[in-house]
Amino acid sequence: MYIFYDTETSGLERSFAQVLQGAFVVTDDDLNIIASKKIECRLSPWIVPGPGALLTTKFTKDDLTNRKHSAFQMMQEIDTWLRTQSWPLIFAGFNTLGYDEDVLGQNFYVNMLEPGLTQAAHPSGDGRRNTRFDVLNAVQAVQAYMPGVLKLDTLSEKGNPVLKLSVVAEQNGVGLSKDAAHDALNDIIATVGVAKVIKNAAPEIWAQMHRLATQEGVDAFMAENKVFTHTAVFFGKNKPMVATSVAMRGHRTEILFDLSIDPAPYLSMSVEQLKEAIANQSKKPAKNAPPPVAPFRFVRKDQQPVMMPIDMSDAVLPPQFDEKLAAARAEAIKANPQFLEDMKLAAQMVKDEKDAAATQKREAKAQAAAAPKTPENTTENPAPKRRSKKAAPSPAAAAPVQGKEEIPEERKQEILKKADEWKQEFRNAATWKKKAALAEGFAARFAPEISEYPPLERFTSFAFRIIFEHAPEALTPQKQLDIKREVAATVLSPDPDAPWMTVAKACAEIEAIEKDRAAGKKNKWDDIPAERLAELKQFYATIEKKYAPYLQTAGNDNAPTAATPAPAKAKPGPSPK
Repeated sequence: MYIFYDTETSGLERSFAQVLQGAFVVTDDDLNIIASKKIECRLSPWIVPGPGALLTTKFTKDDLTNRKHSAFQMMQEIDTWLRTQSWPLIFAGFNTLGYDEDVLGQNFYVNMLEPGLTQAAHPSGDGRRNTRFDVLNAVQAVQAYMPGVLKLDTLSEKGNPVLKLSVVAEQNGVGLSKDAAHDALNDIIATVGVAKVIKNAAPEIWAQMHRLATQEGVDAFMAENKVFTHTAVFFGKNKPMVATSVAMRGHRTEILFDLSIDPAPYLSMSVEQLKEAIANQSKKPAKNAPPPVAPFRFVRKDQQPVMMPIDMSDAVLPPQFDEKLAAARAEAIKANPQFLEDMKLAAQMVKDEKDAAATQKREAKAQAAAAPKTPENTTENPAPKRRSKKAAPSPAAAAPVQGKEEIPEERKQEILKKADEWKQEFRNAATWKKKAALAEGFAARFAPEISEYPPLERFTSFAFRIIFEHAPEALTPQKQLDIKREVAATVLSPDPDAPWMTVAKACAEIEAIEKDRAAGKKNKWDDIPAERLAELKQFYATIEKKYAPYLQTAGNDNAPTAATPAPAKAKPGPSPK
């Protein structure tokens, strides 16, 4: 049984975007639709939706403020509905592994639910699990290995097939008008239609892509096929490669070797030499110089990679392909355990150095953004100017699901299991006052666990902001002020490189559109009326005006002079569970 799903969100920032609309369609194994669900929610206070998202979905200020459900209520309802279906399920969609999967999991996570629902184990404990399937990956596989089966005649400016859902659907007899696109339910129905075309026209590829839908399936395929092909898509262009597996980097990434290249020089390299060879692959060549030799390819096994056995790869094999030579090269690699181990070490070293450099760059930018400046007065100008503020992380913005603290995995799971019990207590608490008491007691209850695994403390922030959104009167006046400050620091951050959307970044995007129009330059928003852009500017100005008084700047600690009165009650909705 399949669950086809799609989300419409506040933006493209996977670790910070809010799901604003979700749609889910249940089908049988033959892709016949059995049931469906569509649900929407209000915008949370700490989220600034991106202009691109609002222009694409056509969501209005009224949509974002007056919908029945909050994000917390919507995600609870989605979780409950999905758990009533017949497990195990195959969660499918179009580019879901490229975006929706991460966003859906993150929204479950920050709303006290299981982030890995799409891969969760069957409740019986019999070993069966939910799996994931990306129809876009299947489209790419058919395009590469059975060209002509799908009609993909619409080309980009660079001459590559356009693989947007609406374009693929229209060319292959699946109706999805431009106006209907970017509504989650309409997108799903079109995705089911495209999936049916592939299943019927290319059943072998359909079956193979299902086999590659899990890491275990990818491992089994590589164990059975010492030589195979892998096709990646770079900037819309297929890059097939005759390959063999070399080693794993970390828990999810497989290192492949391009068998069109003689492996002999690499088999005798030291770890440092292999590290340099890997790093050199991504270096930009000098002008008029040939591209660097790239024998290694890094493939995420949890992203349904496009891999095929040689007997299904005629369409991508080079004319000079020598199967015996490829097999001999693969055998030479497999027969050298020292090389396999050294490759694993070298690849991890390259990744660690890149991660460290990226972290250093982010910290430097954050320090620069937080450098003391003279704070400017708040105005009602729809395009707010950059503000100065104290350096601080954004506790009101969702942090990525994964933590990097090194503790034994078994101990980490024990800690998370205890936290799951607390989260269930929080969800089931009968009143917001009881939820607040649970949040206030979290640090003391989990003090030993937090010392071992600091990311656990995030649940306190998540809980308090959920309460703040629904029933701020359940919190102390000081806690209300603290959260307003956190929200202000998040939505009014002056950092142009903040990984979440801010009012300043949103207004800058609108200004860029208007600047292009004034200069007569074309862009993707040419059909958007000026009035709509003005509405968005006013919307962002409203957000700024609401939270600017709580923005901490030099000489302004926003200290209340009297007890803060209890804010008005939250909008009516389902009772807290």
